[in-house]
Amino acid sequence: MKPSLDSQSMEVTCPHCARKIKETLGRLKNSPHLTCPQCGKGFDVDATSLKKTLKEVEDRLAKFQRDIGKMFR
Repeated sequence: MKPSLDSQSMEVTCPHCARKIKETLGRLKNSPHLTCPQCGKGFDVDATSLKKTLKEVEDRLAKFQRDIGKMFR
């Protein structure tokens, strides 16, 4: 089973009012546009970088899980 970090959350800072907004990685990966609940302005999170970084972490986690599995065979 391929690991997923989509349910993990992170804080994103609104570039307009500096409020910290907590959002899941899966939500940001699928729809990087956020509307700040404080100031009401919208902004985009850099989804390209986020997707690339998440893919790298998920691939490394999957490899780690495979390696651990091999140790207990």
